[in-house]
Amino acid sequence: MVLKRKHSTAEELLGSPKRSKPAVEEVTTPVSSHGDIFSFCPAEIKLQIFNLLEETEVANLLQCSRSFYAFSWGLRFKSVILDASSIKLFQKGGLGEHGCHKISSVRIGKKCTWSRNASKLGAYFCGGKIDTNGTLDQLREALSLFPNLQRLSLSYHIPTAAENNTYVAIFDEISRHPTMWSSLEYLGIEAVKIPEVNPKGCYQKADELYEKLYSELSTENQKFLGKRVADNEVGKLLKEKLETRGFPNLKKVKLSANCLAGPMTDPKSAYMKRTGFYYIPLLFAPQLKSLTVETTDSCHIFDIYGFTERDNLKGRAKAEFETGLLDLFSKIAKLSITTYDSPKPKDIQRLAYRFPDLTNLKVKMFNDRPCDGYTNNRVPYTSIKELKHLQALELPWPRAEEGCYKITRLQGQVKSWRQAGLHDLKLVDFWGKRDKGTGFARVWSDAHMGFRIQSGSINPYNDTSGYEDNPRNPNGWR
Repeated sequence: MVLKRKHSTAEELLGSPKRSKPAVEEVTTPVSSHGDIFSFCPAEIKLQIFNLLEETEVANLLQCSRSFYAFSWGLRFKSVILDASSIKLFQKGGLGEHGCHKISSVRIGKKCTWSRNASKLGAYFCGGKIDTNGTLDQLREALSLFPNLQRLSLSYHIPTAAENNTYVAIFDEISRHPTMWSSLEYLGIEAVKIPEVNPKGCYQKADELYEKLYSELSTENQKFLGKRVADNEVGKLLKEKLETRGFPNLKKVKLSANCLAGPMTDPKSAYMKRTGFYYIPLLFAPQLKSLTVETTDSCHIFDIYGFTERDNLKGRAKAEFETGLLDLFSKIAKLSITTYDSPKPKDIQRLAYRFPDLTNLKVKMFNDRPCDGYTNNRVPYTSIKELKHLQALELPWPRAEEGCYKITRLQGQVKSWRQAGLHDLKLVDFWGKRDKGTGFARVWSDAHMGFRIQSGSINPYNDTSGYEDNPRNPNGWR
């Protein structure tokens, strides 16, 4: 091992382990019979010492003794992906125990591909077995370890009965780390909710489901979740935990969940009333500039598969989504949405009203389907012209009863948007699976069709073979 002379004071303070052929001069500092002096230094002094060293020197130093190795192990990582086994490395007694405060990016759980994995993420994949205790153990233990995160991604499978409590518990645990509030810049939450079915195949009321689930949890997880949180209590609890601190530097958020009301959803719908609480934390992120929302399943599936509490959803009371978030949404520049239901004209109109300052907009259909619901005499996506600052746009390929729209017609639509005032719009992508059916009986092939309209020219990307339109049109829309 070779240490530079400018760090000799750190070397003398830490001491060197006994070696048959020492690479540096041995230090005469007395060492306890229980180990070297480094093991007795407070963590703050250890940090100051290691901050004086370069990365190569830290890598050399960790080879000197077990105490050096144990402390410096965690400092070599800025970003980690955790599972049940790797979490133990950062707990008390683990190799990375002293490095938790140095890690700035953590992903907990396996990431899902929301635009493609229909069979794994749809509501009809219900009644599956979930290791709820294992999921909660992983969330609870990991959230308590890293106080200085700038990026936090959570992915978990949970029974629908525990959906509300789990979401509240996550932010309750974050609130225990004051430094995380100010340092967090990215937050991603992926929640796969699986409905529970009783032996007779009928869905039970939420109170009964949660009581049964709660009784099967460990003592630690019972304390973590607490008593059942009803739908009308989630928003209030989240606000109580967030309003005193907030996320002053949070700039990017990603929310993914099956049966989740999206930014285009009617605010008066039961769909929004039941799942709108996912957006409440955004109220406390004044610097938010980028939002991604990924969801599966339609409102119809939402009702059939027990995601609603029918006993608590009487009437059409207005949700908090509209009133509290409009000011925040008006400042967001980048928005990405993956949805199951084809966006209707009213949906696009709501989107343009809620996000007037968008520069980048991406709307994808779940499983890459084309966008249904149009006729050949109706102009698709009309309200896009209201987004005056738009620079880049990606939309699902619109489809009418007679089949998917021709690219030449879409090019004319882009031209009309530019004439309506979208002078900054330079890049437009239309994307979707190839439509092989007729009428309302559709067969989606594995091949994709896609065209990019850029600076007036049309260019194909990915698989566009066999499409009836000329992929390169010299006529621009400038």
